[in-house]
Amino acid sequence: MARLRRHDIFVKEVEFSNEEKRDDLLAQLPDRLLCKDISLLWRSYDANASQADDLRADLRYRGRRIDVVKRFEAVPGIGPIRAATFYVYVDTPWRFRSKSALYRYAGISLERRHSGTGPTQWRVGE
Repeated sequence: MARLRRHDIFVKEVEFSNEEKRDDLLAQLPDRLLCKDISLLWRSYDANASQADDLRADLRYRGRRIDVVKRFEAVPGIGPIRAATFYVYVDTPWRFRSKSALYRYAGISLERRHSGTGPTQWRVGE
């Protein structure tokens, strides 16, 4: 996308992930060498996207075999990646001194912030 942006062609990933639209984008480029360069970049993009899809499918398959992950996925807003990640965090509880340390590490804790005598503000921990 950055390479195309250099030549005043602004696209979203959806536009070049569709192979039919790629020819239209290549037609807008000023140089044949640049077209070849972009085509090679898209080839590596396709390979990486395929690998990511394969890994995601494998994770879903493995997650379906673990009851705890299936229960996590039943929670609204929790998909297979997040469910498996949380399972891995919780499966090794000895790594954390307390529950709040685990929640902070997983990014699901609430932190209390206040300054002086002002109101207390809550936000999700990082």
